[in-house]
Amino acid sequence: MHGKRVGVYVDTRRYQCQSCNKTFYAPLPDIDEKRKMTKRLVEWIGKQAITRTFTSIADEVGIVEGTVRSIFRDYINALEKTVRFEIPQWMGIDEIHLIKPRCVISNIQNNTIVEILKDRNKPTVTRYLSQLKGLDQVHYVAMDMWKPWEHSKPK
Repeated sequence: MHGKRVGVYVDTRRYQCQSCNKTFYAPLPDIDEKRKMTKRLVEWIGKQAITRTFTSIADEVGIVEGTVRSIFRDYINALEKTVRFEIPQWMGIDEIHLIKPRCVISNIQNNTIVEILKDRNKPTVTRYLSQLKGLDQVHYVAMDMWKPWEHSKPK
């Protein structure tokens, strides 16, 4: 609250099922039952984890890094359900060095990244392009002249 860490203590009623004898608490509004924190905090952590390290968020909030990682995974999975993938009419194939060389597939018209492959090897690129649905919608392909790209291009 106001940039400060806050702990919330809540007294709730505990119930016992008469048929199975299990005890449970009444659900609390705006509490993420999976993580025992507010839904607002879970959403904030998910958004922050896109631009910050998991460790820095964990230190700020007072939770373990694994919880931040788990929240981020759930946040990304939810985002992926809202994204509609479209095959670019102008496809770019290039490489980027992120720890190691990787192939980058881009949409040149929108200036966006479509996919970053695990490496830039010919079998990886060929497998990706051959599994792409709607490849007939690609009208132009721009790529550098690195030899393995030459035989990977879409037909």
